[in-house]
Amino acid sequence: MKISKRTRLVSLIAATGAAATAVTMALTTTPAQGTPSTGTGTTTLLSRATLANQTILNTRAVQLHTFQPVDVAVFHSVVEAGWTSGWHSHPGPVLVAVKSGSLQFKTANCATTTVTAGQVYPEGAGVPIKATALTAAEWYTTMLIPAGAKPRNDQPGACGS
Repeated sequence: MKISKRTRLVSLIAATGAAATAVTMALTTTPAQGTPSTGTGTTTLLSRATLANQTILNTRAVQLHTFQPVDVAVFHSVVEAGWTSGWHSHPGPVLVAVKSGSLQFKTANCATTTVTAGQVYPEGAGVPIKATALTAAEWYTTMLIPAGAKPRNDQPGACGS
């Protein structure tokens, strides 16, 4: 079967366009790689349970309103000085209650907050953050996340990582 010059030209243009599109997609849609945690430490899931119904709790100091089922997950972490969490976010609000030592939290806009024993650090849903242990530290993390969701999402490095 003989292929005309026009058909070959159209095929060449289509193939070139497809190749250019594939290269562009590879360059622009490569998933962001999270930064790994570093240092020595352990994190243990203590409890994860589902709050299945819409919940409204109001007191003078606290308001809690869930619109869909959420999991309440509680973790216990113990780390040595110099440990870092790597850049990550959570799919729901998080409270980090420091039992001992001190942690420094850095957000993607380079703001830092140091939290010591007896203090709590609140993390917003979807906010890229990195924690660093300034000393040996122990803390409890309480998360309210969509039912069945992963508790942590890796994020690309920020602020010079």
